[in-house]
Amino acid sequence: MARQGRSIPLLVLVAFGVLAVLVEKASAMDFYVGDTTGWGVPNEATTYQDWASNKTFLADDVLVFQYQQGTHNVLQVSKKSFENCTISSPIDKFESGNDRVTLIDSDYYFICGISIHCTLNQKLHVIVSNKSEVPAPPSSPLSPPPKASPLPPPGSSASALQPAGALISMLMMVGIASLAL
Repeated sequence: MARQGRSIPLLVLVAFGVLAVLVEKASAMDFYVGDTTGWGVPNEATTYQDWASNKTFLADDVLVFQYQQGTHNVLQVSKKSFENCTISSPIDKFESGNDRVTLIDSDYYFICGISIHCTLNQKLHVIVSNKSEVPAPPSSPLSPPPKASPLPPPGSSASALQPAGALISMLMMVGIASLAL
């Protein structure tokens, strides 16, 4: 019986470790390159540069390149190949039309290797920021605190969209149960 009492706090500790990993992964975001326009020959020379300029990319974020398969592709290239639109030695090549690239660190350079698309500015450079470098959102002491949103009814689709909240609730119940023992 004493052994069972010691295993519950260990279970709670392991569960909190799993929660920490899930929360970290849940913070990763998918960025759809070009938003609704997707990946294609842009109308403006700075389309993809402008798209990336107002975003903060972090490790584990994912770039999603959507385009018509066979009409475009995505080549991950060096900075020099990016600047010169050189397609001969890509770091990686994607051709599915729905390509997902997980960012790890540093700079990434992407071009389209079809025809003259790169010279027509179908190219993207993103910089992955260190999480400690990302500024906290500004706070304003004069603004009122945000209103709490009501909880969704049990079993609704909204509650299914919050797995971390459900996991936290479960962990709290396990913790309370372990205190009762």
